[in-house]
Parts: sequence; structure tokens; C-alpha cells
Amino acid sequence: MLKNVILCILGVLLTVGCVPPDDKRENGVLSVRAEAEVRVQPNRAALSLAVVHRVKDLQAGREYMQKTLQNLENFLKQQGTQAKNFQIQQIRITPLYRTGGVSEAKTLQTDEPQYEFEQSFTVTLEDVSAYEGLLYGLLQRGVNRVTDVEFYSSEIRKYRDQARLNALKAAQEKAALLARAAGVETGRILSLEETSSPAYFLSASNAVQNAFFPETETELGTGLISLKAAVSVSYEIK
Repeated sequence: MLKNVILCILGVLLTVGCVPPDDKRENGVLSVRAEAEVRVQPNRAALSLAVVHRVKDLQAGREYMQKTLQNLENFLKQQGTQAKNFQIQQIRITPLYRTGGVSEAKTLQTDEPQYEFEQSFTVTLEDVSAYEGLLYGLLQRGVNRVTDVEFYSSEIRKYRDQARLNALKAAQEKAALLARAAGVETGRILSLEETSSPAYFLSASNAVQNAFFPETETELGTGLISLKAAVSVSYEIK
């Protein structure tokens, strides 16, 4: 009987000892994630273009390319394009023979070899509004291949940082809202992490539409670069 009483008392003492005092109880954690988006009007355009020409004589092809490039350069100067924004790249000369095995050669009308000249270059516009007139002018002066057109902003870093700050502010507001609803208070920040890459994109179709039809508007906004950021924040609950 005495033994059973002693075991019972020890069991009660062990149970009480397992309950930590109130001042040592761990606080909870409130974790939130928020996103933000900043839309920017592009102020730069990069055009990747090329002049492609077929001839039977190498010298004639060389002279044609030199004359065409000179005309293009003169036109760009008249449009106010700085020399640094007109970058001539590599020239490619490809012999073509009428040998049924080469698909490109099937268009040749004779057995004599021909040469295809392809001169590529890039033009950077610092005034996006001049895109339409300049592109048409280049096409009228010998450009017959448009490889790529990219619209961008020269202040991407500025707006990317703004998106990050907006995401952090949204996370703070979200945490405050949830804490009030739960009847608790947030304390210090335990962790802060950016959870998205600083990539940006531009809808090419919207940008082109904005350049050719500036009065047209779409639901997403024409020709805007979208910069997105997301952060995760964990707060200590007091």
C-alpha cells in the first residue's frame, strides 16, 4: 500500500515538471508571402536586321552591299540615330549550287554557282515613337530581313527595385492584417527572402500594336514591360 502511494506521488511530480513556466514558452511564428508588379513604358528598342542579296559575281555582291549599307547609314543619320547605335555585324557569303540535295539551291535557274550575301546589323532606338517610320524607311532602302525586335527600358534596375519594395510593403500589410484578425501582435522579423527571379517580359504584340496604333488600348495595357517581385517574411508572434 505504501509503495503504491509513493509511486503515485512521483508520477504527479513528474507530470508537473514537464510543464514549462509561462516565461519560457516559445512564441509562435507568422509567415506571409506577397507579390508586386510594376509596369514600365519601354524607352528603348533594339532592331536586329539584315540585307540578303544573291549574285553570280562576288565583286558585284560586294559593291551592292557597300552601297546599300552606305544608304542605310545616311538614312539613319538623317533620322538622328547616333553612330554608336548602328552596329554592323558579321557578313556571311554562301556559295549556292544547283545540286538537288540543297533545298536553297532548288531556286537557282542555271547550273552556274551563285553567292548569297547576308549582312546583319543592329539599330538601337532611343525614341520608341520613331520605331514605325524608321523600320519602314530601312525596308525601303534594302533591308529585307527582320531577325528580332526587342523593347526594353534603360531604367530596369530602378523599377525592379521598386517592385521589390512594393512586395515587401504588401507582405508587411498582410502580416498586420492577419495578426489583428487573430488577436495577436507581431514582433521582430525572423526571416526575409525574395522568392522570385527579377526577370521581366514584354508582350511583343502589344508593343508593336502600341507603336503602330498608339490610340488603341488593351486590357493588359499596350506595350508595357511587366516587372514582378515576391518576398516571404516570417514574424515572431509576441
